[in-house]
Amino acid sequence: MNTKSYNYIVIGGGSAGSIAAAELAKNTDVAVLLIDAGTSPDDIADVWDPYDNNNLYGMKDIWWRGYKTPKYSGSSTMVGVPRSKLFGGCTAVNDMVFTRGAPADFDLWVNVYGCTGWSYNDVASAFDRIQEGLAPTTGPKDEFGAAFVTACEDMGLKFVPDYNAGLPLDGVSPLCSTISSSTVRETSYRTYTDDGNESNLTFVGGALVNKIIFKNDCAVGVEYSVGDAIYEVYCNGEIILSAGAINSPKILMLSGIGEKAQLDKFGIPVIVDSPSVGKNLQDAIIFSLNWSTSSPLNVPPDAPNGNRRNEGYAITWTNLNDEQQPQTCIEMMPGLYEPHQSHSTLVNNYSITGGAMRLKSRGWVNLASADPTVPPEININLFENPDDMELAFESFEIARSIGNSQALSSLRKEETTPGSSISTPEQIKKWLLENSMSYSHPSCTCKMGPSGTDSVVDCTLKVYGVKNLRVADTSIMPEITSGHTQAPAFMIGQRVADFIIAGE
Repeated sequence: MNTKSYNYIVIGGGSAGSIAAAELAKNTDVAVLLIDAGTSPDDIADVWDPYDNNNLYGMKDIWWRGYKTPKYSGSSTMVGVPRSKLFGGCTAVNDMVFTRGAPADFDLWVNVYGCTGWSYNDVASAFDRIQEGLAPTTGPKDEFGAAFVTACEDMGLKFVPDYNAGLPLDGVSPLCSTISSSTVRETSYRTYTDDGNESNLTFVGGALVNKIIFKNDCAVGVEYSVGDAIYEVYCNGEIILSAGAINSPKILMLSGIGEKAQLDKFGIPVIVDSPSVGKNLQDAIIFSLNWSTSSPLNVPPDAPNGNRRNEGYAITWTNLNDEQQPQTCIEMMPGLYEPHQSHSTLVNNYSITGGAMRLKSRGWVNLASADPTVPPEININLFENPDDMELAFESFEIARSIGNSQALSSLRKEETTPGSSISTPEQIKKWLLENSMSYSHPSCTCKMGPSGTDSVVDCTLKVYGVKNLRVADTSIMPEITSGHTQAPAFMIGQRVADFIIAGE
């Protein structure tokens, strides 16, 4: 065992972990260790080129292996749960969409779940600071983008110039992405922890965390493995667990914090009997409709190799519920949503993706073994609640209406997926069951809330029942936000650092 002591240890270098580590390391009187299981993406060109983002889905070595879930509730078909294993976490592989969420999302955390200090007004300043640092951008409005916006407006949807401005997510807007002004992906690792400015920040990559080390009820260190070597590192301050909504509950359970019956099953000594760890898993649904074009799409001339951004110009938020949260999300993109598509495929097709949010189904993450190298048992449990199919159907109808709209008629040849033969509600729902996917926004497995509830962490993200341990990533959400969870994850990382620095 090799030992070294730090003031803070951060587990996971994704959206939340990178910013938390960097913020804590600004204090030159402290030593911060950031532990990540991933490897460097520096030499992977497709990571940095937003035009080639879809190619990443075909690479095996950049993802956690063996992470699978039933395709939908009750299905015997297992599909992958894509979680990045690169520095920067999912910011290195995602579609780069930057969405704060609906203001009502955060107000709901306060009003329904009792998460004091997490209203939109409370978190807006953290979002402002993140956007100042990341400087997300919007892309050019080409012919396809202009037609998409017109199609939405013809349906009665309003144009909203900036959907991150603190207004309800309702209408069609230019897509905001973590793409730099020089058209390069911005990742949490490169933006916050790889700028060379924090000499007191130590980074360890390729490290699998085996467990958090406790002395009585106090978290004092971390055991991790690099290859066959096992290391222990200790801190005299706090440990921040930011491994994501799948790996954070896994690490908690391996460390003895979880449902007692499950820990007993694997012979793990119980530190805290916390039945909610790994429960309440939430996500959203996405599916893609495709059309062939009557003539090649006009690709922006500055796009490398005749290609363009993975995502299109605009995004549409629709179908607000009584709480003013959008329940459906429609996106556009040239070509087909697949890796390594040819230039011909790109310019001779367009896609409209439908998204169903605010789902009622809940899944879980359980241990499959006490061996840290064994993937956890994951069940996103899509469509377990029948209301979610009705919501997906509504989203399908909106997406198809936009794709078949008069505004897109000059670009459109014919609908190719699912095609005109899929027309009745019964046929559409059967198609949706087989062709919908997780939006890859797993959340809510270490739920935040007041003491005495089914929560894992308190409103300053401290883990109930122990000292000097916090969780900071999308797992702490009591309910998933609307849209893409990248920006909220950044915000959570910013806020945990703020709490610690303020002594809260």
